[in-house]
Amino acid sequence: MIYSEILQEISSDLNYVEKELHRYALSSQTLLGQSSTSLVEAGGKRLRPAFVLLSGRFFQYDLQRMSQLAVAVELTHMGTLVHDDVIDDAATRRGRPTVRV
Repeated sequence: MIYSEILQEISSDLNYVEKELHRYALSSQTLLGQSSTSLVEAGGKRLRPAFVLLSGRFFQYDLQRMSQLAVAVELTHMGTLVHDDVIDDAATRRGRPTVRV
């Protein structure tokens, strides 16, 4: 089985995680909400959430619980990217202005 076939198996669950990422990006603080939404909308392969969801299938699979973990892992990863941009004083990431700019 190749990677694209594996992702196809969990595509609906990954879509759910993506919606949850957008929900968690919302904030009553305008700047924080805009920055968080920008990070989520920048996309990416979402490998970390995919690995979390796939690993959950080795046990009793509960999408609600696994999606919470997948979102937490992806948000942590996004946080490390922002930290990296701040430390490196980077102006762009993936061709777009960084959140810190």
